[in-house]
Amino acid sequence: MPSASPIAVNENFRQWLQKEFTDKCRNNPRYSLRSFSRLLETDPSSVSQILSGKRRVSVRAIQKICGRLSVAPAIYTRLLEGEPAPMALRTATTVQLSADAFAVIADWYHYAILELTYTVGFKSDPRWIAQKLSITPAEATIAIDRLLRLELLTRSRGRLVKKDETVTNYRAGETAPALREFQRQILKKALDAIDFTAPEEKDITSMTMAVNEELLPEARARIKTFRRELCDFLTQGPRTKVYHLGVQIYPVTTATNQKDLPDA
Repeated sequence: MPSASPIAVNENFRQWLQKEFTDKCRNNPRYSLRSFSRLLETDPSSVSQILSGKRRVSVRAIQKICGRLSVAPAIYTRLLEGEPAPMALRTATTVQLSADAFAVIADWYHYAILELTYTVGFKSDPRWIAQKLSITPAEATIAIDRLLRLELLTRSRGRLVKKDETVTNYRAGETAPALREFQRQILKKALDAIDFTAPEEKDITSMTMAVNEELLPEARARIKTFRRELCDFLTQGPRTKVYHLGVQIYPVTTATNQKDLPDA
């Protein structure tokens, strides 16, 4: 197999290292670039330049960093192959993310940043975005870089702009690991809202019901229609905040085989 170009290797490694850092930030909100630099035994300025793509990395440096992060040999080999960037399929108004592309931006705040660009008073400064979303400036900076690379964001006259009206990762019957992680994060945000969001700014309710399972496909279709109609309604006029809408329907009983029932 022909060797990958140094540019491809560096971009591949940079994307991977960004994910390693943001994963640690997600698991520990107090984790910092300085903490990451200490772990890598590299000065913070160099790590920042690597993450932002302003500094090239030698194979020897990649080997050292991978050693500090206890990377498996198979992953190290893949990093040196310079894999192509994940792609997205576009139509006139919608972009459908590939599984690989979605995995890159599976953290909830990527979608929040896209929607934040529509709000009144939006600023493209990563520090402002970080403050609005209660994430770190480093997470905001890396997220913006990813969204620009996937062409979900673009720059117009120095301002970040969402490129497509609708971005979706939906695939019928598919729940990839990255999607499951995204769903967990969204539900965690809902749990936080129970305790920390004012009653007038939320509506968290539920129903428990006995159902006819044969009607579930139609129920799912109605939920999808409801989500879209409510989105169209709430995006009229000036947009001032970014919200998550979560609608869940799931069984709380297990399937029962009639022949296993005890006699009355």
